[in-house]
Amino acid sequence: MNEQTQYDRYDLISDGCLVGEAKVYCDKRSKTAHLAWFEIYLPFRGRGLGKEKYLELEEGLRERGFEYITLDSSEQTAGFWKSLGFSDLNMDEAQKLSNPMIKKLVGKPRSG
Repeated sequence: MNEQTQYDRYDLISDGCLVGEAKVYCDKRSKTAHLAWFEIYLPFRGRGLGKEKYLELEEGLRERGFEYITLDSSEQTAGFWKSLGFSDLNMDEAQKLSNPMIKKLVGKPRSG
């Protein structure tokens, strides 16, 4: 990694409990963040925490000046990510190892 790229790890907290984690590679040059890992731990699933914690993470990335978020989705989670505004990247089927997706961050960050 160079000084333009950094790796960030996030503890996802809800009501004082660690409910999951996320790992993001941030490329300042391209203003693109790659969501390398996002998990809500099993005991906390089904409560809407995935959406809530992802949107908090997205807002923080937007505030830092990132314009795009990419991720590699499985077939099982593609619907979840699409519901949050991600779309499939157009790639040749032979190149795909997973389901690469992208989201353009639009608008200004919410003010405090």
